[in-house]
Amino acid sequence: MSDDIILVDAQYAFMLGHYQLALKTLQKLKSSSPETEMLSNILTYQVYIAQKKYGVVLDEIPEDTGDAELKILRLMAKYFSGTISEQIATNELDAIVERQVDPNQNLIAIAATMYMNINMLESALKILNNANDTYCNALTIQCLLHMNRCDLAGKAVRRMQTADEDSLPAQLVSALYYLKKGGDQLQEALHIYEELKEKHGPSSLLLNGQAAALMGMNNWVEAEPILQEAIDMGVDETFSLSIRLGMIRGATNMLDAKQFAATKFVLEDRSVLLTTALQERLIRYISGNNVVW
Repeated sequence: MSDDIILVDAQYAFMLGHYQLALKTLQKLKSSSPETEMLSNILTYQVYIAQKKYGVVLDEIPEDTGDAELKILRLMAKYFSGTISEQIATNELDAIVERQVDPNQNLIAIAATMYMNINMLESALKILNNANDTYCNALTIQCLLHMNRCDLAGKAVRRMQTADEDSLPAQLVSALYYLKKGGDQLQEALHIYEELKEKHGPSSLLLNGQAAALMGMNNWVEAEPILQEAIDMGVDETFSLSIRLGMIRGATNMLDAKQFAATKFVLEDRSVLLTTALQERLIRYISGNNVVW
């Protein structure tokens, strides 16, 4: 198996939330070339950040590193660990981005993800305009969905589907778009999540997506055990909305934190399911709208 295939397999494992599998896959790399080593390091630190191992990232990436991608990953670890304020993180990120004359796709995606996590969506879209790969296209769609621009997101989804409908980023972002749209398209989202779960095995991302679609269709009986399975796998309510998939160049897990909050609410009080208005608010909440309980 070539190193290129190994890197893709590791990326896909990470995008699906299979973190240990991603790290295990990276151990199969044979080449010691600087490029391969850099790509492996970037993905490894992304996994550590997703696992909240911020101290490991800060210990292993030197503060004076000359690699822009690693600078941003170190900045992420500092921000998510609460070491620096949002304003300081924003200023440092802006400074790193402004120094890049011709940023590569990895740097663009990592920077855009950081911008999204500090709610600077316009800055994220601005830097994503310089990208043209599948992962960054998926991250652009995720950003548009955060901005409630389903019209633009829908056009971008259709372009991705035309280019490579079977790629994992295209499938994940399509499912996310269908969840956001709701209605008849919830069945499409459910179908994608079920197929991916059958092919790759269950993960909190896929289980939450599957349950969100079922709840959107008012199928609470089937949704509840799936939500419980997601909780048993260790879903974290405080996990950042886009960190898990966005960091791997545009994947699409903006729903996890919201879904888990909704999950606990459903499981703790089944009686709320009898209230139609609350059901509708719950569905909007899962779909990404800012609903205050």
